[in-house]
Amino acid sequence: MKKEYKLRMRLPRVILGVPLPETENPFLAVPFEEVSIATVIRECGQARLNLEESGRLEHLINAFYQRLSEAAPGLCIDVHYEAMENASPAGLYAAITSAISYSIARYNGEKLEPWEIVELSRYADPFDPPKGWHHVIDALRYSLATGKPAVYRNDEEFAVIEASISYPSPKVSNVIEVEAGRLVSRDKTGGEVYNALVKLTGLLVLEGAVKLREQGLTPLISDLSRVQNGIIYIGFGASPSGERCVVAPGLPGYLEESCW
Repeated sequence: MKKEYKLRMRLPRVILGVPLPETENPFLAVPFEEVSIATVIRECGQARLNLEESGRLEHLINAFYQRLSEAAPGLCIDVHYEAMENASPAGLYAAITSAISYSIARYNGEKLEPWEIVELSRYADPFDPPKGWHHVIDALRYSLATGKPAVYRNDEEFAVIEASISYPSPKVSNVIEVEAGRLVSRDKTGGEVYNALVKLTGLLVLEGAVKLREQGLTPLISDLSRVQNGIIYIGFGASPSGERCVVAPGLPGYLEESCW
């Protein structure tokens, strides 16, 4: 039996939140440009994924499917997607893997709630990110599954932001490889300084969510990007390339810069 599923979703990026080591702070993910994903699932002897992609993303998504297929063996899946050239790698990873989880559930006659897509997909992620980074992809997936901006801290603290506004897509996207904990940690700064930095990061996301709901994306970028970029610099030594740019976490070990 063969079934095809076609999905259209808005590709999100995390724009506020910093994965400081050994913390569990929230992240704000905002959907931008549309991506189309088509999956074809059929029964086969050995689980296999065919993806029109190359490089690191292909490796991660294939590894994801191999782990997911342990719970649903004997299915082959073809994946085709259309996205902008400068699409967020983390957003694409979250979108394609969420589409795979959703499609397999539908194939088996199940319908997943947004939080179930997040949890099922996390189970199959082929990486074990350091604490502080592990809910970045969750925030992206929850925004994808709901189609709305989302704040995600953990499996008990998450919410969508009800805002009927359109968001301009970033014009530039750079990816920066970093090492978590190399520059800042509780041991290096001392407990009180580190706790203050962690609290500032959490408050930044909460304030950003309120500003996004009440005023929109442009005031958020204008008013809060310097704080976000400042904490990123403290934690990872990375700086934005322009005035209206935000550097935020992407896939584990990588930062993504978005400019408007």
